[in-house]
Amino acid sequence: MPSSLFISHTQKRQWARIARHTAMATYKQDAAGCLTWFALIIIFALVIWWLLPDSLTDKVRYSNQYDVPMSQVKRETRPSNCDWDFAPLGKKGCHYEKVVTGSNSSGDRVAGTDAPVFSTDVNTGKPIVSYDQRKTWQLAPEGMSTNVTEVDISWTKVDDE
Repeated sequence: MPSSLFISHTQKRQWARIARHTAMATYKQDAAGCLTWFALIIIFALVIWWLLPDSLTDKVRYSNQYDVPMSQVKRETRPSNCDWDFAPLGKKGCHYEKVVTGSNSSGDRVAGTDAPVFSTDVNTGKPIVSYDQRKTWQLAPEGMSTNVTEVDISWTKVDDE
């Protein structure tokens, strides 16, 4: 038999090494491509989320932020009488700011815009509350829950000066 039909043990190892190297390089390229596509999809989703109006994203945002069901997030429609394109056309000298209020099951305001701040007294270990942004503290009412069960989104008119 011709000797060219037989493959030496050394040649088999070299070809196996080349095959492993090629397979590993292909795997690395596939993984890099997969990660690149995944990153692009995440970036695209974030850009779309950023471009969407608040009226579409508020319920999802505050539902996640306060860990309440989306059905418990109530949103008033933003008034448009301060908008530039509202009649009469032009600057109106006002705008609306969003006010978010998180309430517990008793209806007490416990989170959101200008909400009271809750903490624990380091000396007694009792719950305390500040209604003036941490300037003064007092004992929290007995049995008051700080768990948010409902979120309300409303609007406050602010005059520009």
